[in-house]
Amino acid sequence: MVSIGLPAFKSKYLEEAIRSVLNQTYTDFELIIVNDNSPENVEEIVFSFDDNRIRYYKNEENLGQISVVKNWNRCLEYSKGEYFVLFSDDDIYGSDFLMEMVNLAERYKNVNLFHCRVRQIDKKGKTINYSATCPEYEDVLDFIWHRLQGYRLQYVIDFFCRASALRLVGGFYDLPLAWGSDDITWYLIAKNNGIVYSPKILCNWRWSDINISSIGNVQKRIEAKNGYYDFLNTFVNNISTSRYNKWILDDIVKSIPRQREKSIEQLIESNIGNLSYHNILKLKLRNKISLFTILKVLAKRI
Repeated sequence: MVSIGLPAFKSKYLEEAIRSVLNQTYTDFELIIVNDNSPENVEEIVFSFDDNRIRYYKNEENLGQISVVKNWNRCLEYSKGEYFVLFSDDDIYGSDFLMEMVNLAERYKNVNLFHCRVRQIDKKGKTINYSATCPEYEDVLDFIWHRLQGYRLQYVIDFFCRASALRLVGGFYDLPLAWGSDDITWYLIAKNNGIVYSPKILCNWRWSDINISSIGNVQKRIEAKNGYYDFLNTFVNNISTSRYNKWILDDIVKSIPRQREKSIEQLIESNIGNLSYHNILKLKLRNKISLFTILKVLAKRI
């Protein structure tokens, strides 16, 4: 059985998201919906469906105010399936997503992590972009290298894993606003057995102005960026080169500080209209941001 965790807070696209799960051609699943004490009509939408595969829970307090990932892991705690997927309240699955992922898992019994190609859609459901194709199998360093170089467009919804492997790494890795939490979790699961990929487009990730990736405190997002790159640096430096390609490992190590600086610069630049000079300099003092990066951002404001 597959457990599909759906941490719900937003109601705007929730009905469409739930329907895409219930319309799966593979039917041996449970849909675990955890309402994160939402002020919106989440419960009304869930109760409009009459399907015994839906298991509904409501948190007594809003965990998202403490940590978005806590509600992700709450879904995992409730799950009973051999496999686990984390879905979203505003995205859409293709009807064959589960069937394709289960077939891959049965073919690659020694692998714990699987994913597929994904389509980006806008708030009206129109296509924005597609992710690139990947090798059918790759080890964890190839996986990290492609992601770090910006060659991979991926989200949490397009991944599928063995629940036991996810529990073994402690569930989803916690970072502020969940920025990078899914990537780190996949790296941990893929460390020993790699990752397998389907070239079929089976997920629709929706961009809108209510995405978690579009909102949130700049300071929190910088903390998440630093937490992500700190983890990555420690993770790759503890990997033995006897099992992996040494040049890829060396290139990842060299890329980490450069990518950290670049991503934080882009984050500040994209929010520069909302930041005073004082706040920009305060961000520099509170975080691992070089003076050179701050000067580059400020120069663009002049």
